[in-house]
Amino acid sequence: MVDFCGQTIKGEGMIINSHGDSRKYYFVSVGTDCRITMEAATLKDKVQFQFRFFLVYSLLRMSNMKSQTSGPGVDSSARGSSSLETTVPPGSVSDPCNAGSYVQFYDGRDHHSEPLGTPLCGKTIPRPVLSTGNYLTLRLVTRGQQPRVDFVGDFTSFRIGFNASECRPEPYFYCQNGKCIPSSLVCDDRNIDNCGDGSDQSTSPPASCQRDGGRGMMGTKTPVEAMATSTAASTMRQAVSSNLSCGGDGNRKLLPDNIQPHGLNTDRRSFLYLYVILGLVVGVALLFWCCWSPGWFIWRISVCRFIPCCNSLCASCHLCTRSCVLKDKSRPSKVTPQSTASTLPV
Repeated sequence: MVDFCGQTIKGEGMIINSHGDSRKYYFVSVGTDCRITMEAATLKDKVQFQFRFFLVYSLLRMSNMKSQTSGPGVDSSARGSSSLETTVPPGSVSDPCNAGSYVQFYDGRDHHSEPLGTPLCGKTIPRPVLSTGNYLTLRLVTRGQQPRVDFVGDFTSFRIGFNASECRPEPYFYCQNGKCIPSSLVCDDRNIDNCGDGSDQSTSPPASCQRDGGRGMMGTKTPVEAMATSTAASTMRQAVSSNLSCGGDGNRKLLPDNIQPHGLNTDRRSFLYLYVILGLVVGVALLFWCCWSPGWFIWRISVCRFIPCCNSLCASCHLCTRSCVLKDKSRPSKVTPQSTASTLPV
């Protein structure tokens, strides 16, 4: 989302992440006021937004709202003013997010439209948000110190299908809850519940989804895909979106085409540094153990004499030396014959 601030993105279905490293790192920029407008596929459609993962708050909340909204760090030209005049409903005195970071929906093409509900914050996934027209604006504001923002959601272009004539002229899928959505969102490979009741991802009729690569190879796109296909013809748009969506997952990152994710290389490099440091520590410990007290080291090595294999080897050496000594002792001594002259009596 923060990579597309101030832009209007049109599509049948789209995945919106808070930032490029969503579900991996928090978005922690202070004083952010970012808005993105979602436009339905046709003028007859409305917009539904559903969060799949939601975490928006600030560790240290703002004590003085006026000083924060007009103070430094707020880019009022590029990202708009962070004033709370459009975030708190009329007649409400308290701030529902306690001067922390929040997101707010507006029923129109900008933040001057009517707010839809109160500002959203915390860790609980909010309920789906529905627009009354073909525009829905999402606004992210970070207040206080140490903001923590990370969310993933998707919006769907839909119609109310209780009257069959509303959806019949175009290829729309009838959901069991009375909505109808574009057929390209049925059985999509990201397995996103665009209907809201699961009927568009069901293996039963009328969807009859096949998870081994049957129908539904288009599905919900990211803003990069939607912007790349919005100016093409309808048939060309379907072919391009089909190629772009294959092999994706439900939590695809919001990154421009010219920016490559760098977290993987950083992680590998950090692990390499960690291994080198651990190796140096172990080497220093071994040198200290061997060289600081060499007598103690020899004394510790002498414990090996109690090991059976070493003990048997030493025992065989001992037996060998003992047997050699005993053999020398048991050998008969030489007998010197006495002279016969010395034995004769005089």
